[in-house]
Amino acid sequence: NFGYNDSFVGADFSDATISSAGPYNQFFLFSDLRRTNFSGATLNIQPWGTRLNAFRDADLRGADFSNVTWGISTAGATDLVANFFSGGAGATSVADKHLAVTFEGADLTLISGDAKTHMLANLGGFHNGKPIGAKFDASMLTNSVGWTLSELIDAGWQLMMPTPQISEADGIMTVDASTIPTDANVTLQYTENLRTPNWTDVAPTQTGGATYNWDREDGDLKGFYRLKVE
Repeated sequence: NFGYNDSFVGADFSDATISSAGPYNQFFLFSDLRRTNFSGATLNIQPWGTRLNAFRDADLRGADFSNVTWGISTAGATDLVANFFSGGAGATSVADKHLAVTFEGADLTLISGDAKTHMLANLGGFHNGKPIGAKFDASMLTNSVGWTLSELIDAGWQLMMPTPQISEADGIMTVDASTIPTDANVTLQYTENLRTPNWTDVAPTQTGGATYNWDREDGDLKGFYRLKVE
């Protein structure tokens, strides 16, 4: 049982390859993985027969799985997969949602079937209607074939995006939505103040992945703008 009940707080596994000589599934059971760095690592953790028990009840607060590659297929795993990443994303409320584990840029293509279903649920979550689950971004969706924006959003994962660039000239709003997933719906909204905001759609909804120009009828109207992404 590699890492069974051990503390890896702050450990650096970045760019490492973690694997076993043969099929084995019990990696990092009950482990303390707070702030552990797996960024860029390749995880060749495969089912043992139909069993997959990796990262069971692991504490993932602040853990970094960005740009990680899950290197071996989970297809056929049906036993113990409810324990796959069963410790949760690490956040418990909106106030500490920034502590949730991140999978930004990861390639999770080979995580499928029951393993994917349980991972989505186990690392998701909401507090007061706000997502507080694991963090992901557009590049993870690009890399992870078979994973969709809607299933991640529905599970309560947090979509992370660079701040979009919005500019206005002669009544034309130019919005750079190129860092937003291409299957996301993007709506430009406006409000006159932030103390008691009344967000109003400026123009028809577009999709992510491009730069858009919206024609503002009130080109001289000053205020605050945001992108609503769904």
